[in-house]
Amino acid sequence: MIVTSNAKSRILKRRSFGKGETIFREGDSGNFACFIETGHVDIFKADASGRGMQVARLGPGEVLGEMALIDGQPRCASAVAIDNVVVALISKADLQKLMDQSSPGLVGILKTLIARLRRADDVLSYESS
Repeated sequence: MIVTSNAKSRILKRRSFGKGETIFREGDSGNFACFIETGHVDIFKADASGRGMQVARLGPGEVLGEMALIDGQPRCASAVAIDNVVVALISKADLQKLMDQSSPGLVGILKTLIARLRRADDVLSYESS
């Protein structure tokens, strides 16, 4: 399904984060995902000692926080703005409405991919500890 400009303005809410501001923390419940409009975000995963290890740097056009929104599991990493960041937020309820309008097969594929990513993340986290 393609989201039109009008629909985007109804479901996406803009939010700004300053340099060093935490967007969400590993273990938080997922109630929104972010589409980065400007700026950059570092994604950190806690290692066995609890220190944050950078696993990704995301920039304009990329999305973060989608996994927890789709599968209802806690956030698997933390996200921190590394400069001034503007994002468009989509809420869990609004994403669910879009998923309800989508093909059940497509939604099933998304959920399967996320489950596989979480299993891979668990294996990598275990191996690095």
